[in-house]
Amino acid sequence: MLTLYKNTKNKISQKVKDKIRVKALSNAKSRVIAGGGDIEKLNEEDLEVLVKEEEDKIVSKFKDKGLMVLLAFIGLDILS
Repeated sequence: MLTLYKNTKNKISQKVKDKIRVKALSNAKSRVIAGGGDIEKLNEEDLEVLVKEEEDKIVSKFKDKGLMVLLAFIGLDILS
């Protein structure tokens, strides 16, 4: 039973990471194009750095939103 739980958790975790990676890649490409650059001219290392930055931004947003939901759930409204 514990093995099934761990396998399911790992599958879900990997799917979430994959979705974040795809979104981060899209954001990185948009960022390069918006800056007037050419995505084809970037080397793999530079693109990886941009994607990592975008992944960090996405994860940070999830964490911030999660904290706000938690605070709202327990009845603390920090915005008022």
